[in-house]
Amino acid sequence: MIPLIDGDVLRYEIGSCGEYTDDDGNPVTREFDFVSGLLNDRIALICEEVWADAPPLIFLTAEPELVRAYNRMYKFDPDFKPIEFEPNFRIKEATVKPYKGNRKNRERPYHYDALTHYMLAHYDVRIAKGMEADDLMSHYQVHGRKETVICSRDKDLRITPGFHYGWPCGKQEPFKLQEVTSPGAIELVEKVDKNGKSSFTIKGTGLMFFASQMLTGDTTDNIPGIPRWGAVKAYPWLTDEPYVSYTDLMQRVATAYYSHYGVFWHPRMTEQGRLLWMHHELVGGKPVLWEVPADVKPQE
Repeated sequence: MIPLIDGDVLRYEIGSCGEYTDDDGNPVTREFDFVSGLLNDRIALICEEVWADAPPLIFLTAEPELVRAYNRMYKFDPDFKPIEFEPNFRIKEATVKPYKGNRKNRERPYHYDALTHYMLAHYDVRIAKGMEADDLMSHYQVHGRKETVICSRDKDLRITPGFHYGWPCGKQEPFKLQEVTSPGAIELVEKVDKNGKSSFTIKGTGLMFFASQMLTGDTTDNIPGIPRWGAVKAYPWLTDEPYVSYTDLMQRVATAYYSHYGVFWHPRMTEQGRLLWMHHELVGGKPVLWEVPADVKPQE
């Protein structure tokens, strides 16, 4: 089994371990040897947990500095072909809210770029241009000729069928190695805070989880979904009737969009789907954008 590892997550997670605040409140930056050792140990542990029988592939989303580093690093290779930076297509697709617009002030760890260079030099890296590493990982999983396992703590990837694994980090529990079916499944999860107040989220996999995100959106990526459709409203909408087919599932989603947007349901549903879908179909290296199935019409 070949591990497909989300390098985007590792650049932040491991990079953050390279900084801390001492007892006097002063910021301290650890040596890069320490940080690169943590990266190697994490990747080795991931490979062990998924019973890897082949070296891992590391996936990174293209950024200007990453592209420049790649072109500098491999320009003397006889088979080298320079790459150009292409922005994530989702930025242009998002019109209701800026895609990941809530992350503009997110500061990268001190060793973020150094970890990027280190991965390029020491691992087999795949760079996602014009899309995200998630999309390219999904492409390899769906269309690969060998058995693969997607390794990431990003819940969005779990709409892709096949094997998945997520390592633990802090209070985030592991997603144990398991196979995700295309239909998948969802559950309504209640969380009670220290004041006894309850909040609900939907967790799941496969197309069912994709459909739930189409309704509720994803606050992490600033994707709105349908206004005032939270987990408590979305869960029964999708589960009161058993899963029959992808078309049937999208029919329920389309009806929900029509109930809020009326005649504008189709462009709004198309936009949200393109922001949330893992685009594993590629033509000429570019993603084939998600579309509302042609036979799907809302029930008025």
